Amino acid sequence: MANSGAPRPDYKERMAQKRPKQGNSFTFLLYAIVIGGAVVLAYVKRVELKSLYDTYVTKAPATPTQHDAEKIIEKPKLAAAAPAEPQRKITPPPVTPKSIDKSPLELPANLADMATARVALADGKILFEKFQFNEALKLFAGVEKLKLGALAAEVQTARQKALEFGNATRHIPIADFAQGENAVLVSTIDGSEWRGLKTRETDEQLFLQAVSENPASEGKQIFPIAKSEIKSIVPLPLSQRRVEFAELLASLEGGTVITHSSDFYDLIYLSKRLGLGQNCMGYLNHAFDGAAAKGLPGDPRLGDTSRGVVVRRAISRASLLMAANRRTQVDLELKKLQNTLPGFAFADEEIAAFRSQVLNKVGADFQSSIVLNERKPDFSRPSRAPAEKNKLTSSAASDENEIEVSVDNKSVVGRGPAAAAVEKANARFEQGAATFRRYKMGVGGNKDENNRNLLAAKALLNEAIDMYEEALKLDPGNKAVRDRQQSAGMMVYSCNKNLIL
Repeated sequence: MANSGAPRPDYKERMAQKRPKQGNSFTFLLYAIVIGGAVVLAYVKRVELKSLYDTYVTKAPATPTQHDAEKIIEKPKLAAAAPAEPQRKITPPPVTPKSIDKSPLELPANLADMATARVALADGKILFEKFQFNEALKLFAGVEKLKLGALAAEVQTARQKALEFGNATRHIPIADFAQGENAVLVSTIDGSEWRGLKTRETDEQLFLQAVSENPASEGKQIFPIAKSEIKSIVPLPLSQRRVEFAELLASLEGGTVITHSSDFYDLIYLSKRLGLGQNCMGYLNHAFDGAAAKGLPGDPRLGDTSRGVVVRRAISRASLLMAANRRTQVDLELKKLQNTLPGFAFADEEIAAFRSQVLNKVGADFQSSIVLNERKPDFSRPSRAPAEKNKLTSSAASDENEIEVSVDNKSVVGRGPAAAAVEKANARFEQGAATFRRYKMGVGGNKDENNRNLLAAKALLNEAIDMYEEALKLDPGNKAVRDRQQSAGMMVYSCNKNLIL
């Protein structure tokens, strides 16, 4: 009973077990307070925390997988490379030699080749002024196949000019007086002056190849001059002669109306005859290139045009000579034309046509009633000093003798009822001949005026032919009337050949 008031042993143990449970509850309560505060704080600071989270995610993205990495890298590469495709190698199609010839400008120009071409063009200009067109052709032919770029067209034009200029001037020889080194001016005691080339001399005489008033004349007559009659002999240097030649050329140029490339012919002829290369090239280039501002078309076939002038003039002269029944001179004129332009088809055609249409239709008993007066250079008298020279006419420049037609009607009369008809026809024929005389031989004058005169003369002569035909119906055996009719027909042929359209 003594122990009834003391705690039981199991009681202490139960108390010891209860204490820890009380401590755990406190700890739990403390954690709950902390966690709850954190939740409240997170809710209050939710915006700031989201911003911190986004920043963290941006700076440190998650490591992509191999598949994602390929997608990320491949996409921008494809987007950038798709238009240009630089990794693809494109092989151009082969270019054939034929396409190169057709499109020379597509080839890159070689600087060395272009330099060679420029030298060739400069050398070609010098050859042109020396009238060495064949050499120029060879020079340009050797350059044409080079890689010239923009110069290719210039070289091709220069080559074409060499060909055409050669054809336009080959038949024109340089006059002896324009290139000889022994030219002199001989003054005699009686006051006469002779110009020409001294060919030789003896103790008693000096032999001179004299020139006429036209230093471009083809005449080569040699005259002896007694030394006892010579007052002085003055050398004429080539430089001095060229000054005179240039003045003579300027006088002709001042009176020449240019409306077509053929109008340059007399200037081309005279400048080459006198050896004035620069002047001649100026005329040739102007005729070939034309002048758009003046309405002058270019003439890429200048060689044929110039030779055509020679042909027409020769056939015209042959027609007039035949109208005057100078058959021997006609044959000489036709042979001269063949020798002047050998191998020129147009000349051969015109000669053949003249023989068939004119020459072969004239009987051996043909009698002409017209007279031709020809003005030829006179070498039998002294030449005048250059200061006294008049302007040179185009016919003299081309070394052509001027022809004037005179009419004799005494033998052309009608018999019986044909008398009145023949008289009227003679009057019309004479009018046509007078109108024809107003035509200036050559193309150096006013072309329009020349054409008007030729057309008017042709119309009058054709009327005369018709009138003679009516008279022959009344008097069919009148040979003089029939011969006059033939003469009129030949003059019409000459008018046709001289017309420049």
